[in-house]
Amino acid sequence: MKSKFLPLLLLVLFAGHGLAQKDEITWQNEILSRWDALVKATNQCKSDLEGIQIRYSGEATPEGRAAIAKEYEATANALIEKAKAHVADVKSFLDDFPENRPVRDRRIDCDTFTWVDYDLRSDDCLYLYEQTKSVEYLKKAADFQHKAYHYDRCADLRQQIAELLPSVEHYQDLALAMSNAYRFTEARQAYVDGAKVATEDKDRRRLTTAAEIAQGYVDDWKREQELREAARLKDDLPMAEIVTERGTMVVELFEDQAPNTVANFIDLAEKGFFDNHLFFRNVANFVAQTGCPLDTGIGGPGYLIPDEFGREDARRHYDGSLSMANLASQPNTAGSQFFVTTSVTGQLNGRHTVFGRVLKGIEAAQVRGIDVSGRANPFKVEKIRILRKRDHPYTITKLD
Repeated sequence: MKSKFLPLLLLVLFAGHGLAQKDEITWQNEILSRWDALVKATNQCKSDLEGIQIRYSGEATPEGRAAIAKEYEATANALIEKAKAHVADVKSFLDDFPENRPVRDRRIDCDTFTWVDYDLRSDDCLYLYEQTKSVEYLKKAADFQHKAYHYDRCADLRQQIAELLPSVEHYQDLALAMSNAYRFTEARQAYVDGAKVATEDKDRRRLTTAAEIAQGYVDDWKREQELREAARLKDDLPMAEIVTERGTMVVELFEDQAPNTVANFIDLAEKGFFDNHLFFRNVANFVAQTGCPLDTGIGGPGYLIPDEFGREDARRHYDGSLSMANLASQPNTAGSQFFVTTSVTGQLNGRHTVFGRVLKGIEAAQVRGIDVSGRANPFKVEKIRILRKRDHPYTITKLD
């Protein structure tokens, strides 16, 4: 324990009850005052960054957007360091009195920024649950684990919640968590259990339908594992690395199930089309999207390619899938924009062509968005490099 707390410790141990209680209250007031300063600082950070985002959205020129993106990065880094200093100041007090409930309550309610220590927040929630037996703290702990991309831990907590308080909402949350943890059989069962406790016909029908859809993933996951193992043994699929300022992703490309899409990706990558552009749309626990030459989401290579998600052997969306973006979700409007999924996104099946998956480095795409608009945290693709391709010409079918 730090020496500056020894006087307080002696008071707690040897002074009368009233004096010890007074010192504890004084300490709580000081720590909460420091926490209020942290909240104000982080709210100011949010305001500053949102102002830059608004300017970015309204900038018409690529040069202007690139300059604003650099300003965003520099400002965010400076504010992160400032916020970290505030956090360290608060945490230095909390570490010496970890049993303090008021501070833990305040900490889990301040959920503003990307650099939040979600594991620490989750631990606070679990401590508070043990103290209060309030399921609301378990739900918050599960939310923090989801935001930290710890899908297995989130699923275990959702299971505990559903067992304590069976409800349609809790079983639906459990099913989604189980899906993200690749526990598809348990996800299907959660929908079935939710339908059993549903009191309204519409909920019962919805969850029954969801269970049938979940069964599709139970079956497909077996096929997907077989395809992955076959690819590993054959070891001839095209591969690429996506080098970003957040790290490098190594990906394999599904030429057998999406040959035209893969040919298009390889051609654009070898021409340097993707280099020095942004992952401009980043939604936490969903997708990170790039491939727009304007860094806005409205640009492309000057042509369109046909969808391949209608093939019988089309691959589904899993965590780490590479998939083509379409213009306004219209069919056969893919060109150059693609996204990397950061959760199991079954709602995208039959709408977007999956053409690869991340083998290593998915952390680069696991952003923690400041807001739900998806415009937070743009980061740059430095280079997409083709590491391997099969020994044949790659020709592209383009639409008129």
